[in-house]
Amino acid sequence: MRWPLFTITFFFGSLSYAGVPPHFFYDDIKHEYDVPYTAPPGQPSRLAMLKEMGEKFPNYNCEEDCSSPDPVVREACKLGSFGALYVLTTRQISTNRTEKYIWRVPNTSLNIEPYAYMKEMEAGIPCEESGFIKKFPEREISAGGRGPVVTRVDVCRIWQMYFKSASAAPVRGAERPQEQISYTQSLLWRGHTTSLAHNYWQYYPEYTGDARGEVPKEEYQMWMGWNRVVGNIVPRLNERSCGSDSQFTMKQIMPDCIRGTTLPDGTKCRGENPPGLRNMISRWGLAIVQSSLATLDFGQGLRAMERPVIRAMSSPGANVITQCPGSL
Repeated sequence: MRWPLFTITFFFGSLSYAGVPPHFFYDDIKHEYDVPYTAPPGQPSRLAMLKEMGEKFPNYNCEEDCSSPDPVVREACKLGSFGALYVLTTRQISTNRTEKYIWRVPNTSLNIEPYAYMKEMEAGIPCEESGFIKKFPEREISAGGRGPVVTRVDVCRIWQMYFKSASAAPVRGAERPQEQISYTQSLLWRGHTTSLAHNYWQYYPEYTGDARGEVPKEEYQMWMGWNRVVGNIVPRLNERSCGSDSQFTMKQIMPDCIRGTTLPDGTKCRGENPPGLRNMISRWGLAIVQSSLATLDFGQGLRAMERPVIRAMSSPGANVITQCPGSL
């Protein structure tokens, strides 16, 4: 039977109006972290996702980075507040950390997950109906355990708050005032910390089990120090996050090799800068902080991530509900 063209057009058109969801990248992956870091043009990749989010919702003007001597910072100069995430993600690639569970999986919440929420927002899909969340639901709570301090729907809402704020018209005048930019930046840090806090709860059994044994003890300890610095301390400062802003932090507290591994010359990677007074002075502050926070107790890292989330949710104007944390 041959149907008239207008009948076919009407039928399939009515499907879209009836709420048939569009096809998203996550429909084609098994785990939420299965998107590669790099891929040929036109195929999903984490770096391409960060680029698209930054180009669409930059917030800060970071074009001064376009003249940076660092090629990665130059590449990120049009990505605004997403520039730092782009540079740090590239750093993980160059230091061979991207296949390690403790880096690959939590970073999902800073590139793949917000990208999914951005694409759903653009398609008019509210967080409560997110296909990403339906496909990758929260894990079951173990007997005697507790749920996360925020739900995955809450995480989605916060990222969409950032995207909407970053694209909002200026409050006054022809340019967005600094207070509007600063508020939007605070939403990015809030999305950053909230995503990680939920991710660390979601994969708590893995982070305290097999993932811990995948890397040397020194790397795991360094990662825990990193979590407690970028999860609790850095967001409080609400600094801008252009690509160049991440360089100091990146080079001082993310070594250019996996700590504890044996290097080609037979020495062990310590992740320390070359000796020299300038390096010692420049790295002293963050290195001391990170060393003091390094631990093998993942619960401490999780709590460090949750504290600013709980503060934000209990602050005036918070629009998401939290649960009180208990024992894991």
